[in-house]
Amino acid sequence: MAQGLLHEVDHLRDELQEFYHVLRRGEGDVAGAVARLRAAISRAEPMIVVPPDQVVTMALEQRWGYLQLVSLLQSARVEVERCSRN
Repeated sequence: MAQGLLHEVDHLRDELQEFYHVLRRGEGDVAGAVARLRAAISRAEPMIVVPPDQVVTMALEQRWGYLQLVSLLQSARVEVERCSRN
């Protein structure tokens, strides 16, 4: 699980960085970046469906990856929502 979790962290972080890069440039396919970010969110969300008591029993590496993924998911959701309103 730890390896898959860390892979999802890396993937979501990369998609979020690419999304921000497209926005900063002010050119490019913003809609495409939003779609890729939505896809990354959908792919990562199942990884955080862990009962809270199991988070405590995770190995440190797993716990750290889990917390990173939760944080990145929240940031990505906020950005997708913000773009959806515009």
